[in-house]
Amino acid sequence: MSSASRRVAVLAVLLIVACTSGAEVQKGINAYMRGDLNGAMDQWHECEAWTDDMNAHGRVRYLVYRGLTAFELGDAEQARRYLNKGSLALTRGDSRWLPPNIIDRMHAALAKLGP
Repeated sequence: MSSASRRVAVLAVLLIVACTSGAEVQKGINAYMRGDLNGAMDQWHECEAWTDDMNAHGRVRYLVYRGLTAFELGDAEQARRYLNKGSLALTRGDSRWLPPNIIDRMHAALAKLGP
């Protein structure tokens, strides 16, 4: 296999992994938005396998929605951990990665959780 063919193969695998992780994060978001918090948390556990492969946008979405899911399930420790990581990652990224109402929910949850 030539080096160009190897590069194409590696890029194809990376694209598949990125698409898979993005689709899995979206499944969790969909469950959260439907109010299926237990289903969303199950999905977040599934997504843990792909966190290292997520791009910055997907990672922010994963962290914030997982934190909000934990918050609404009453798990303050997990909520604080994921929302703090998500908030920090969002400041390094683009605020358009999340809808304004989700950013508002994140800030409200962090305020209730305290330091």
